[in-house]
Amino acid sequence: MRALLVPVVVLSCAAGPSKAPVPKPVDVAELLARLGRAVDCDHKPSAWCVAVRGWAGGTAPAIPDGVLAGVTIGVERDKPDAAIAGAVVTFSAFAARDGKVFVTDIPPVDAAEQRALDAAAAAVADVLAGRSPRAELPASLVALMKTVPAKYPVARAGGEWRYAGEADGRIRRVGDAWVVIEVPRVGPEGAIVSIYTDRFVAKKLPH
Repeated sequence: MRALLVPVVVLSCAAGPSKAPVPKPVDVAELLARLGRAVDCDHKPSAWCVAVRGWAGGTAPAIPDGVLAGVTIGVERDKPDAAIAGAVVTFSAFAARDGKVFVTDIPPVDAAEQRALDAAAAAVADVLAGRSPRAELPASLVALMKTVPAKYPVARAGGEWRYAGEADGRIRRVGDAWVVIEVPRVGPEGAIVSIYTDRFVAKKLPH
């Protein structure tokens, strides 16, 4: 699981429920409002505006099995809005299978892979912001995404889905995207906001 504002965290197993600390209460609406101000949703398109404008009216239809491509940002409660705007944005994947889900960053092994992941995050962000119809991702990245395991049982709770792992997660469908908000059990107080889409294709890139 990722930590707030850490660009890459390797996949790890969840701690047992009896040992896991309880997440501190977080006002998601307030954090999303701050994120909206930080990226200026009133005046320019941004992938994050999908969550800012759509979370409150999001829904909980069935989550299809498969893997989605997305972007992730950490919103710390005690950081100023300017710091939120400059927070690290990472490429991430959302896996769902057999009633379980998992969201994770993809760890690079070298600088070249980091550049590829940054480009993938930018491509997905363009799709979510309405600047592009689909994201073209390296075929090797898409293949890796398909290996991400779905770990945490998910249950519908009112107008959203919820799961508990190393963070407490909430999932809502917003338009044709899926928004996931996680509240970590450790680390700075705040939330991790991720937005996912199935509008991507695998493309073999030249070496």
